[in-house]
Amino acid sequence: MKTAYPIAGLFLLWLFIIPIAAQETSSACTDQRGSIRESDGKCVIQSGMTMEIAYPLEIETHPFAQEIVDTYLQESRADFVRSYADASSEALNSDLPMVANIPWDMAIDYTYSEYSQDTFSLVLQIYTYTGGAHGNTAYKTWVFDAEAESVLTLDDIFVDSAAGLDAVAPLAQQDIVSRGIVAEGDEWMLEGTAPTPENYANYTLEADAITFYFPPYQVGSYALGTLEVHVLLDSLRDVLADRFQPATGE
Repeated sequence: MKTAYPIAGLFLLWLFIIPIAAQETSSACTDQRGSIRESDGKCVIQSGMTMEIAYPLEIETHPFAQEIVDTYLQESRADFVRSYADASSEALNSDLPMVANIPWDMAIDYTYSEYSQDTFSLVLQIYTYTGGAHGNTAYKTWVFDAEAESVLTLDDIFVDSAAGLDAVAPLAQQDIVSRGIVAEGDEWMLEGTAPTPENYANYTLEADAITFYFPPYQVGSYALGTLEVHVLLDSLRDVLADRFQPATGE
């Protein structure tokens, strides 16, 4: 179940009329990063900040996990607000045009999944827009061990994390190529899926697979968007820790 946690927003509007010929108004307004208001034809420049966070109520029965997630969300929210305030102050106290204060957005959604009753995962998908041609998306993931009240790392999931990533990387690359996302041998993809902890920092554990999450630009251009790769546990038997070995026949 998802709920807003909490939704915070600020929206400011500046209104002005550009004193030029009507046929040039739309172009001039666009130059100012504004839009024409249909009701009166005025150029309206919008500036401010909006924020929406979906909160995972599924973890409320696990206080240790809730504390970890709450801290991360609170820090993310504070950092975003602080960055917006700093950028606004810089724009207002400089020769930068009003358009420097374009609207900023943050939206955080999540997916909750379970490996077992005591092992569950949470992935946050974090979208931010702070100006420029487009926004960007990042991930934050945790695999929680409810019995031990801890966060599981790749060192816990694999007998040896380096050997585990050596096994995962070619499977991830094969999956990406087989879906037609990039061509085989693509250098960008090969670099972004090389068996390093940084490349595979975001993952969740399900009953039959481990899922890795790649943000824009990691395996290809922004146009490729985000990417998820599911690697079946059955294909990783040789490197999985005993507790995560799939049952024979799975």
